[in-house]
Amino acid sequence: MFYWYSKNTWQDIARYANNFSYFNSKAESKSDDGMTDSDIAKDDLRDFLQEYVDDETLKELGYTEDEFIEEAMEGWDVYGDGAFTRDGLADEDVIDLLLDNEFYSAGKVASNRERLWAIGLQMILEKYGDEGVHANER
Repeated sequence: MFYWYSKNTWQDIARYANNFSYFNSKAESKSDDGMTDSDIAKDDLRDFLQEYVDDETLKELGYTEDEFIEEAMEGWDVYGDGAFTRDGLADEDVIDLLLDNEFYSAGKVASNRERLWAIGLQMILEKYGDEGVHANER
């Protein structure tokens, strides 16, 4: 919904804004200019490890799941983009495991501007209802 070539009209976006959780989840997943959150990044890493990496692989690297996450975070968000990079302080083997498995970034969230935009749109809809939502559909 928040990408340049979206076919959504402002009326569509107004309908989506009625469900803030849905609206916010789309803003978080499509935001190019979003922010990063280290707690969400850790949760993303934990989900990745539990789904795609077996305990034996972690053991071969010499890490428990928690230790791996802490080490990976040393190479996370070095440039403010939520990406994992070898330019940080993390063990190169840890970063290689992530990048080799196409796990390039984590912890991205919607920007404050997007959140405020959604809240403002909800306030307009509460005040005026959806009478203007269908104005261009006649």
